Amino acid sequence: MGSLSRQFDNYPIEVKTKTIDSILEDEKIDKVDFMKIDVEGYEASVFQGAEKLLNSPNAPIILFEFCDWAEARKPGGKVGDSQRVLIDFGYTIWRLTDFIKGGKPLDMILEIGSDMLVGVKHGN
Repeated sequence: MGSLSRQFDNYPIEVKTKTIDSILEDEKIDKVDFMKIDVEGYEASVFQGAEKLLNSPNAPIILFEFCDWAEARKPGGKVGDSQRVLIDFGYTIWRLTDFIKGGKPLDMILEIGSDMLVGVKHGN
């Protein structure tokens, strides 16, 4: 399992990261329809690095994994942060199974367990 969080008692390894916004700019990509994110508890950080994209008029649908223990390992983070960040960007969130069935979105932040979640920006 890979993660930016401390996993084992080994020596730390530096990992170069780039924001989604900077990658899109570098590659001259001006539209993204769909994103699938699974980064072992760092989903909130990925979303924060996609501020320009997620604030755009045609913000993508996002499929992402929620996993309480993975988010709990992120230093300085809180379980449910990935959902909070998307909500702050104007997204509504569903469990994947409910989204597929045309069910209702979540009425509260998930903080226990794990599930695949779907975020859709209001108005999209």
